[in-house]
Amino acid sequence: VEEAEKDAREALREAKDEARDGDVLAILLQVFQSARSSVLDSEEDPTDYTWTEVLGYCSRLCALCDRNFLSLAGQPGPDDFPLRVVASVYAECGRTLSVAGRPAEARNRLEKALNVFRLISEPTEEEAWLLAGCRASLARALRQLGQPKSAQDEFLQALQLMADLPESYEVAELLSEYCEALAEAPKGDRLVSSALLELMATMMEEKFGEGSEEHIQALQELSAACVAAEKPALAAPLFVTLSRLLRECYGDEPDTWEMQELQAVEEKAAQCLESGAAGHMSEGDLEAAVALWSLALRMREGLDAEEEVLTEMRHSLDALKQAAAAAAASEAGGPGSTVAPEDAQQTEASDPLETSKDWPVDEGVDVSQWNVLLHC
Repeated sequence: VEEAEKDAREALREAKDEARDGDVLAILLQVFQSARSSVLDSEEDPTDYTWTEVLGYCSRLCALCDRNFLSLAGQPGPDDFPLRVVASVYAECGRTLSVAGRPAEARNRLEKALNVFRLISEPTEEEAWLLAGCRASLARALRQLGQPKSAQDEFLQALQLMADLPESYEVAELLSEYCEALAEAPKGDRLVSSALLELMATMMEEKFGEGSEEHIQALQELSAACVAAEKPALAAPLFVTLSRLLRECYGDEPDTWEMQELQAVEEKAAQCLESGAAGHMSEGDLEAAVALWSLALRMREGLDAEEEVLTEMRHSLDALKQAAAAAAASEAGGPGSTVAPEDAQQTEASDPLETSKDWPVDEGVDVSQWNVLLHC
């Protein structure tokens, strides 16, 4: 690396009578990128030794940026590198360190890059892309370091940035990585809520197109991640949306395999609704349990469940409604409820996928989230 820099400075002096750091940076950056491509394109798996030269260039490039970027320490000098150049170099080197299996060093470089990006008051579209990529790289490094909560946060910030950018071809891969991080995170470190799902649902439809192969795959991955994260009530609307899109895709006469897939998705939707209702019952939120159990019943009816199962579910629903009415009366300071089952019935929509305006709040599940996911 030192020899390459020396040669570059000598060549610049012969051509321009001077060797400015900015010109040297540009030359070394090209050499660095070429060396990195050589390692990544090799048929043999990279080793610590094969990364030595590449990482040497990383260190030198970052040192040049450190020396020629004084905005954080004082007023910028006339020869300081532009903010975008410094941020890009830090981010590029951070990404390389992460791929090379050095996540701690990668995090340091990527966090420095983010600090510089914050100084760009009105980023261009290309700079916004660079910022989103930097956050995605930091998420991967944090995941390597065993920090799933921080990794999920960075993935989500990267996705939010990409939501506002055109032709976000990396969204599908990034969403998959977030789902993996969510599924593998310990219970207390899982970042998922109805607000996040609403953002993702909107973005998936806009980026992939409703009912496209990418859209359906994203719904499958996100719903599976919610199940793995023990958030069945959040997974349920995703499965319901997935069922609707698959039915539209397969038409009125799905073949045997397609019908099996549909039934499997709708079975998962029903299970998630039932599990969410049980969770609400254990927490004493009977109104929320009634709403989820009602839709679970309608899903079971659509699956042509055994009449004995449906009868038991209807009886359970009647009992839940009476208990919810009694609890509401008690909270209002009135006497215990003596409401008859038929008077406690809520008006049910004829469409099994139609939701009520009084949809429950469950771990962040709210009306707007169900509306977006069910009708996207």
